[in-house]
Amino acid sequence: MTKVSVVISTYNGKRYLKQQLDSIRRQTQTADECILVDDHSTDGSDRLVQDYITSQNLGDSWHFSRNPHNLGFIRSFGIALSQATGDIIFFADQDDVWERNKIASMCAIMEKYPQIQSLCTSFTQIDADGKRQYTRNPILTENNGLILFKKMKKNGVYRIPCGDILKRNISMGCAMAIRRDLAEAYLARENWENIPHDWALNLLAALREGLYFWNCKMIRYRLHENNTIGLMNGCQSAIAYRIREYDRYLSCYPRFYELLMDTPDHPSDLAALRRAQRLYQMKKKMLQSQTPGAVLKAAAAGARGQGMEALLVLTDAAVIMKEKLSQYIRY
Repeated sequence: MTKVSVVISTYNGKRYLKQQLDSIRRQTQTADECILVDDHSTDGSDRLVQDYITSQNLGDSWHFSRNPHNLGFIRSFGIALSQATGDIIFFADQDDVWERNKIASMCAIMEKYPQIQSLCTSFTQIDADGKRQYTRNPILTENNGLILFKKMKKNGVYRIPCGDILKRNISMGCAMAIRRDLAEAYLARENWENIPHDWALNLLAALREGLYFWNCKMIRYRLHENNTIGLMNGCQSAIAYRIREYDRYLSCYPRFYELLMDTPDHPSDLAALRRAQRLYQMKKKMLQSQTPGAVLKAAAAGARGQGMEALLVLTDAAVIMKEKLSQYIRY
């Protein structure tokens, strides 16, 4: 029988943590083990987890450890992943809420399609108080804007090509499940530097033609002022958020070049990565300039030769104009 692991890294997440732990414990198909690594919290998150395990009599299958000092979420999740022994491994964030059938449903999909290495799902957005946020996918996107230039049927299962995941990640780790051999391939490679574990795992899966997206909402993803990474919340400037995101993309691309060079038969993906690098350099430059003339000039230059991706440049131009207009009205 397939063994299921859940891995969680916690850090100063006490406010929402119990609700997430409850949603994992109450799954219709329970996990065989849950690996919880606290990244040296200072708000009592570590004590909360230990008390929860004791009060719910979970000591046989839920295993807790605490990092001696703060390592950051990438390394902390790596430690948790290295301790997991399941055939299928789920990642969980500390502040979300899982739908009750998440484990059972995603395991069933992975059993039906054995070629899947990483299965990503969609999600419902909730606010800090757990209230559902009614949102639509931006035009020509799926999965709350994370998957570009695709139209997908509800509940459909789709393979995501390598060229798509090179540009930007299509899913947060909290909406993913991976197979054991993909985890081993990730852990065997050193020097991931600052590349988020979910993006790196999805890229490795895509290189094996095993990255899939299931268009079904399996978690409630909480947006609040302390999100480590992910979608923009209402407390942020859209321009500052995008510049930070593009910086993150650009910092990952050199490592992706190395991976592609180590993997034969991916010349088109190398070309796609070069295009993505040029595109996000242009988008970042445009956002930093913010003057109308520079924006229009950069938008025109960025749009040339990009095909459908020209729309991404124009969206940034619209974001700048909207933010500038709101500042003008406010003053």
